[in-house]
Amino acid sequence: LKSGIEEAQRRAVDKALERIEQDYLFTRRGHGGQDREHAAMVAAVFDHQTSREQDPQLHSHCFVMNVCRREDGTFGTIDNSFFYKIQKELGAYYRVELAKEMQNLGLAVERDGDSFRLKNIDPRLEKQFSKRRDQIESKLAEVGSHSARASETAALDTRKDKEHSSGEALEESWRAQAAELGIDKNNLQAFEPEPESDDNDKTPDRMPTHAEILRELTQHASTVSQHQLKAAVYVAAQGVLSADEADQYLDELLADDELIKLRDARNEPRFTSREMLEIEQRLADSARSRQNEQHQVSNEALQQAREAFPTLSEEQQHMLAHVTGDAGVVAVQGMAGTGKSFALAAAREAWEADGKTVIGCALAGKAAAGLRDCRRAPALIRRHCIHSSANWMKDRNNSKKIWLLSWTRPG
Repeated sequence: LKSGIEEAQRRAVDKALERIEQDYLFTRRGHGGQDREHAAMVAAVFDHQTSREQDPQLHSHCFVMNVCRREDGTFGTIDNSFFYKIQKELGAYYRVELAKEMQNLGLAVERDGDSFRLKNIDPRLEKQFSKRRDQIESKLAEVGSHSARASETAALDTRKDKEHSSGEALEESWRAQAAELGIDKNNLQAFEPEPESDDNDKTPDRMPTHAEILRELTQHASTVSQHQLKAAVYVAAQGVLSADEADQYLDELLADDELIKLRDARNEPRFTSREMLEIEQRLADSARSRQNEQHQVSNEALQQAREAFPTLSEEQQHMLAHVTGDAGVVAVQGMAGTGKSFALAAAREAWEADGKTVIGCALAGKAAAGLRDCRRAPALIRRHCIHSSANWMKDRNNSKKIWLLSWTRPG
């Protein structure tokens, strides 16, 4: 079994490296590097069996050299601009193949966030042999951040020098640690057939339909990049398909009429669903149809707000006048930390002084908290999706309502 798992790991790593070489390995030459061509990878793979805490942790270090062989036999450097964009995609692609290899060995797998785990391994054993993860989590809790950059820093800050022990000594230590939990090789249940269950939603049994995966992708963003689309497919395919089968599913999804292909300002491909496109179109049409409505606050209410907020900058003053103007729908876009919330607090002062009720809506809890923290008595905040807010706004019987929507652009 140990040898089988090691071979499975190598095949999954090779599969991911082949994908890099096939789709993302390019070099540039010519004047200013204008000519871009496909090239062959030069890489070295080193398999390690343990973590720095001497826990069993089979993993591979893949060193992709900054040199590649062109089709004419010459060598050049790599155009590595893609590498930083495809990390999640390639990580999920590797795990698709690894999960299928584990199943080929007779091991049951189940979902574990964006990854998977061996279903019948005692979680206490996982915890026991995850000392490095515990160290990193403790460091993140200490600094109060769980971002990717903070995790990378925590991993480096808690990393100690490597130790070297013989394989026999390590295995004896691992067996002793497992024995303390009452676990030995005879009661590891990895090969026992799984009892049938209708309520175990962690066990992957099928791929999502195209509609399901598109709805999941557009739940928090109206459009996604090609790499995000691929990553979502590969995450869903873990324990269900092989990497090649996942690619076939992806091809079918890309050909589905419900997937709408777009281009961003840099001419990079982006995607959305027909459903999301129709939702946004309805929102845009609704906004345009309300431009002639009259909701401007009185001069007295506007002056009251300015007096209540005497430190408004010139830009914030402009925003205040804009959002309290006579249009039925207005929009403000700005970078974080530029004082939008402070200016909105002044706007709410004006609206409420004019007898209007301000109702805040936010897609994310953090945005809702930002609206609540605006100065003065908190407005009613509803954490809800934007198209549901659009349904609320259809009720125009009360012209004294101001709907305040706030969301942060993903990424």
